[in-house]
Amino acid sequence: MPTCRRLLAFMVFVSISSIAHAGDWPQLRGRGGAATAADSKLPIHWSDSNVLWNTPIPGPGISSPAVSGDAVYITYSNADGTQRTLARYNAGTGAEEWKRTLPFHTHAKHKKNSFATGTPAIDGDRVVVLFADGEKFLVSCYSTKGDLLWQKDVGGFNADHGFGGSPIIEGGKVYFAKEQDVKPFDPKGPFAKMKAVGSSLYAFSLKTGEKVWQTDYRVSRATYSTPTIYRGPDGQTCLVCSHSFTGLAGYDLQTGKRLWKCDGFELRTVGMPIQSGTIVAATAGEGGGGKTFLAVDLASSPTGDAELQPVYTLNKEIPYCPTPIAVGDRFYFVTDIGTAGCVDAKSGKVIWSERLGSKHAASPVFANGAIFFLSEDGDVKAIKPGDHLEKLAAFHLNDHFLATPAVVDGRMYLRGEANLWCIGAK
Repeated sequence: MPTCRRLLAFMVFVSISSIAHAGDWPQLRGRGGAATAADSKLPIHWSDSNVLWNTPIPGPGISSPAVSGDAVYITYSNADGTQRTLARYNAGTGAEEWKRTLPFHTHAKHKKNSFATGTPAIDGDRVVVLFADGEKFLVSCYSTKGDLLWQKDVGGFNADHGFGGSPIIEGGKVYFAKEQDVKPFDPKGPFAKMKAVGSSLYAFSLKTGEKVWQTDYRVSRATYSTPTIYRGPDGQTCLVCSHSFTGLAGYDLQTGKRLWKCDGFELRTVGMPIQSGTIVAATAGEGGGGKTFLAVDLASSPTGDAELQPVYTLNKEIPYCPTPIAVGDRFYFVTDIGTAGCVDAKSGKVIWSERLGSKHAASPVFANGAIFFLSEDGDVKAIKPGDHLEKLAAFHLNDHFLATPAVVDGRMYLRGEANLWCIGAK
């Protein structure tokens, strides 16, 4: 390997290491979308004394908490979605410190979706949030003090299930996907006047709000998956997207040009793409469950719009809404109906599969050597990664949960239907 390539690979390794040890959770599923915290202080065995605080949330929403320093950010709305709010809470006390509300129109949505589903993304002193209806799609950037720094409208969002994507921030750019239904489902409904039914990926400057690039294409159905960044051992990086009714694809971070694609989905995507080594995988499904688990190997650092073949595809006991998690060289997951499983990331071999509990929408997170699963009914279970399902602890929170938790500095922040919760050691 040439010296410059070795240096680049080392820099990527250092970058990945710093991600694992950073003391914040700045986007959906944390740094890099890995849902992993290098945190040995988070308690595994919980009792009532570990509930440090819980704060009522003024309105509905299913965005996850994003945490930076002493601040926790979430979004919520009023009942019909005509007011949508970004709010900052004190991480130590749970007190709401400020909120910023924007006017929108109501629209159709899935019964498990909300008008405030996108998780904020944080970088330094800036917070970015996405809200959309049938007429506008706003990308808003605020300071951590609540000042509006810039705002862009990329047009309305057309989908019978509503909107659900989140932004991510990398290298001074804000990335997000706007993938919508090809045509309105109801010609007399709130989307009937929409002219543009195409889909796009966007990159905006975090500092100025200027559009860096836009890549246009079409998908058959709206996508609810959030993109992620692939970091390869040879220094390769790309924006990875899981497209509904299409498959996985990678895009150049600087230009938006598609580098590769791997077809294999015939249904809708919700969960984020995940990475273990050079393997990238994602899931697709419909109704109440996943139908396809698709994995691709990027060891060849493909470019030039390469057409890749899956290294494996799984079709049984697949999650739909919850994103799997990579721990070592394995993927761990829980299905929407509560079956947990473990898969070898390289081969797709199922290591184990076992009933865990009731319905799940939140994705698992990894901290202090344990994988934490949060059911819709508030049952928290911790398991040890390994060759079989080894349960370490269980606890119940009196709330309803659809959002993935955040883990920072020995504390877990959980967004319920009624409350924002903080769990930690006394």
